Amino acid sequence: KFIGEESFGCVFDEFSNEVVICGKKGSEAEKYASVCGLKFYDEEYAASDFYLDEYTKTLPNLKNGTTVSQLKEAIEGASVTDKDGNELLDTDKIGTGYIVTIADGEDFVAVVLGDVDGDARMNSVDYLQIKGSLCGVLSLENEFSSAADMDKDGKITSIDYMRIKNTLVSA
Repeated sequence: KFIGEESFGCVFDEFSNEVVICGKKGSEAEKYASVCGLKFYDEEYAASDFYLDEYTKTLPNLKNGTTVSQLKEAIEGASVTDKDGNELLDTDKIGTGYIVTIADGEDFVAVVLGDVDGDARMNSVDYLQIKGSLCGVLSLENEFSSAADMDKDGKITSIDYMRIKNTLVSA
């Protein structure tokens, strides 16, 4: 059924076993979802750097070099702890695997594209980890696999390897 120019369609959410309408906030798609009692997924918000993915409990779009203060500007009341549970200062950079706690106490795992080892930096170690994954000598899982997926196509490929390599060479 046609539900408006700004609609993107629907997806089946395998986590909740529900149909989710995708579109822009305020569009006919959102109205349709509301009238039909369906979940709505705001495509523009999902593309933002500070998107909180309720299904995977991650922040999947963080950019390399994002600081705690930048996150706190976008998500009021948030705090960040590193992999060892130490709370970060406002000037600290966020790494993959760090825990972001929002104001209501809910936790989300940070995913920083390119920070495959979770040290809050994109460097040759991350590049080598993607290479190791491609060669089958290293298994990347969960948020670390997501951080290695530079083109966000759901798998780690030579394209991801080249993207991180090009990013490092141009830096």
